[in-house]
Amino acid sequence: MANPLDVTQIQKSPCDVFTNTQLAQYMGEVRKTNTDSSGGDPSCMWYPSDGHKTTISVIAYPDLGGPAKMYELKAQYNFFEKAGPISGYPAVHASNGDSQVALCQTIVSVSDKAGFGILVNNTTE
Repeated sequence: MANPLDVTQIQKSPCDVFTNTQLAQYMGEVRKTNTDSSGGDPSCMWYPSDGHKTTISVIAYPDLGGPAKMYELKAQYNFFEKAGPISGYPAVHASNGDSQVALCQTIVSVSDKAGFGILVNNTTE
């Protein structure tokens, strides 16, 4: 892949990917953040002060396996479509929610090995 990106920084500090100010236009005031790697891949979730607003997460996929492996994830989701390139990198939209409601994710493959996902959860707490 031309111009591969390194996801090491996302792995080390996933909550540093976005600032609360950057996220405010999408979810309002951020109440708290939570770092998690219990699933094996490091992630950060930003929770809104208003529990009826969007929750946003970022997750590093250091072993995504490149674009071909990313496209093979289709069987794991109820909704899955190619998103077109994002800043030149292949991406997909995926969801296990009902009709794209609840948890939606955009996954971007940024090298022959790694990628990251941005997840949006529009359900209430």
